[in-house]
Amino acid sequence: MVRLLVSGATGKMGQAVMRVAATDAAVTVAAVTDREESGYLNKAPQELSPNLASTCILADDLSLLKDKIDLFIDFTRPAATLGYLEQAMQLGVAMVIGTTGFNEAEIAKIRETAEKIPLLLAPNMSLGMNLLFAFSGKLATALGEDFDIDILEVHHRHKEDAPSGSAKEIGRRIMAAKEQPLREFSMQAEGVRPRDGSLRFQSVRSGGVVGEHRVIFGSEYERVEFAHSALSRDVFAQGAIRAAKWLAGQDAGFYTMLDLLGVGS
Repeated sequence: MVRLLVSGATGKMGQAVMRVAATDAAVTVAAVTDREESGYLNKAPQELSPNLASTCILADDLSLLKDKIDLFIDFTRPAATLGYLEQAMQLGVAMVIGTTGFNEAEIAKIRETAEKIPLLLAPNMSLGMNLLFAFSGKLATALGEDFDIDILEVHHRHKEDAPSGSAKEIGRRIMAAKEQPLREFSMQAEGVRPRDGSLRFQSVRSGGVVGEHRVIFGSEYERVEFAHSALSRDVFAQGAIRAAKWLAGQDAGFYTMLDLLGVGS
């Protein structure tokens, strides 16, 4: 059984990870942590989540977790993640990172740490979404320059960034496959204009939509679409749990969900 530490225990993704972990006999949430101001240390484990065992450790001093956990699952913020990364390295345990928004220096730090522990980083933990990442670039190169490419994403009203990190990852992979730099173009910001080889992104923020992404390849004669819809936030937790079980058996190194799925990197 893989013993997990879930960071951000009071957050939406922390709650989702604990909920999904409770349905999988191959993992257990052995410890949780969160921001001190959230007050989680003053609560019983079951107050944080009805899925937590009374033996779960509500940790503030992570050094006390040596030999009690096997792996971190982290969906927090970049600064917090880097702190947990240091702790994971000191404890010698693996880490699954679903946090987004890292800059280049922070990514370099994550890759450096991965020389010492198994580490999986993904901007989106959905299995289906990662297949869309993998194959959008392949389709773009196969179809060639006669096809315009548009990426449409829809998320809930509270999501502030646009385009989404996953939309940007699709675009990055498409342009990398075409051996061209990613030139972002937002229809909201610039309106419709003649095609110049750049990707067009369109973002919609509406209600409680978890996440929808569509990649449209269009020529004068036909249109091809790839689409993915997340029906529940638990899809990201489910992917993270699957990643944790896979990563627990790996050597030190930097991995992505595409390594788990066996479809490249």
